[in-house]
Amino acid sequence: MNKIKQFRALLRFQAPVNPAIAFMPLALGMPYLLPFIISSQRHYHPGLQSLLSNQNIWLVGLVGVMILAPEVLRSTTTNVIWATGTEFLLTRAVDRHLVLRARSAFFYLIILAIPLAAFLFALKNPDIQINEYSKYSQHQVLERLPGSVLMPAGAGDYAKTITIPYGNLLVEGWRLWLFLCTALGSQMLIFLIYPLKYRRFILWGTYIGIVFLPLLMLHGSISANDESLPFNEKVFFVFAANQLLLWLVTILALIIGQLWCEHRFVRMEQS
Repeated sequence: MNKIKQFRALLRFQAPVNPAIAFMPLALGMPYLLPFIISSQRHYHPGLQSLLSNQNIWLVGLVGVMILAPEVLRSTTTNVIWATGTEFLLTRAVDRHLVLRARSAFFYLIILAIPLAAFLFALKNPDIQINEYSKYSQHQVLERLPGSVLMPAGAGDYAKTITIPYGNLLVEGWRLWLFLCTALGSQMLIFLIYPLKYRRFILWGTYIGIVFLPLLMLHGSISANDESLPFNEKVFFVFAANQLLLWLVTILALIIGQLWCEHRFVRMEQS
C-alpha cells in the first residue's frame, strides 16, 4: 500500500476511534450562532469586541488532545480498557509519520470547518456595520480600517454606527486565522509535554488558565471613555494591517510545526 492510500485509510480510521468528536464542531460553532440570530434584527449592530471575542476557543485544545493524543486524558489502566487506536496502528506496517499526519489533518478539519464555512458565507455579504460607544474605539476603527465611515446618529442613539467595507470578510478571516493559530499552538504544546511525567496536570493547568484568560482582556472595554483597547482588538488591528504577511508566516509555522511534531511522535515510546 503506497503512502497516499495509507493516509486515506488512516484518515477514515479517525472518526470511528472517537465518535464523540463529531459533535465538537457544533460546540466550537456556538459563538457564531447567537450573533447570527441577533444580527437578523434590522436595527441591531454588534460591537467589534463582541465580534472578536470567543469564549469557546479553549475547546480547541481539548479537541487536540482527544484526536492527537487521547491516551493523555486517561490513566494507563484506563487506556488498557478503552483502546485509543494508537497501539493498533503502531503494531501494523504503517508509517508513523502518516499516523500523526492523518490525526493532524482530521484535527484541523474539525477545528476549521465552521470558521471556513463562515468565511465563505461572508462572501455574500462582505460589508458590516458595528456599534461603538467608546470615542477612542471609534477613532481607532476609522483610522485603522480603510474605508470605514461613521454613520449619522439617530435620535436617542448612544452608540455610533460605523460601516466597514469588507468588514465581515475581515472579521471572519480573523476568526479563521485565530482558530488556525490556536490549533497549531495546541498541537505543539501537546507534543512538547507528551513525554513528561506530569503531562496531564500541566495540560489541565494550562487549559484552565486559558479559560480565564478572557477576563484579562476586558481591560479597556469597561469604561467607554477609557483610551485603551482590549488585547484582542489590538491584535485584530495588527492582523488587518498585515494580513498577507501573517498568513504566510502562519502557514510556514504550520508546516515546520507539523514536521517537528511528526519527528517527535516517531521518537516517542507510547505510554
